[in-house]
Amino acid sequence: MERTDFILHTDRVPILDNRGVQIDEVVLPENITPVPRRRCGVSEGHTYYKGAGIIYQGHYANECDGRMIRLSENSVAYQRYTVVYPELYQKFGIFSFPHQPVFSDCEGGCGPKEENLPVMPQDLCISAERAAGVLQRYGQSDRIYSIYALLHSIMKADKCLYEEIVHETVGLEQMGDIYMPYVAAGILERYLPGSLGGISGETPTPKVMGKLWKMIYSGKACCHLEKEEEWAHIRADFMREIPRQMAMVRQDLALCRA
Repeated sequence: MERTDFILHTDRVPILDNRGVQIDEVVLPENITPVPRRRCGVSEGHTYYKGAGIIYQGHYANECDGRMIRLSENSVAYQRYTVVYPELYQKFGIFSFPHQPVFSDCEGGCGPKEENLPVMPQDLCISAERAAGVLQRYGQSDRIYSIYALLHSIMKADKCLYEEIVHETVGLEQMGDIYMPYVAAGILERYLPGSLGGISGETPTPKVMGKLWKMIYSGKACCHLEKEEEWAHIRADFMREIPRQMAMVRQDLALCRA
């Protein structure tokens, strides 16, 4: 028996309720192989079908019903808990509840935030010039937030890669996590000169860092993408963190001078 005999290949994506009862299905033009923890099954021809189901292993919630098992409590205010319906664990399909409470798309499916995917270029290798063109269409705050969010994800996944990117893009070395907004500002100024009024050329003092944090928090977190007004208080919560973050920078700079 081959290893591939144990892998699911299907052109049918069941739609299940939160008890695992099938209520409908989606028929695809070819077989796909579902990917655990990802809602993008892949065909033998290497076509990815995003939103064509997921092998369920849990989701996020702000409130728990009696059938959920709470796996962890998260620091993110708009998705407080990581939970799982045990009777659905490892089942494949699209499920009739959202993966994250801030988005409307069902677990394993796609929603409004992905509606532009079909018209985007198939070649996802983007040049610096094209990246700058995309960023020009964003507002100032949504430009630093996008770059900051990407840097934060890279830092969590691979700190060595993060430091290499920082060195290659803005020539900085060994910048601690607290200075990430300054790094993001440097990258943005490199590809869109003058877009931040030259702030990235200033010394990263507590005052400068406070300005950068305010710019970032004025942008859109993921909870604002579909429900801006409902989650506006999250932005206010972030803003209240700025004095504490400025104090951390002040302390760090004092230690460096000692």
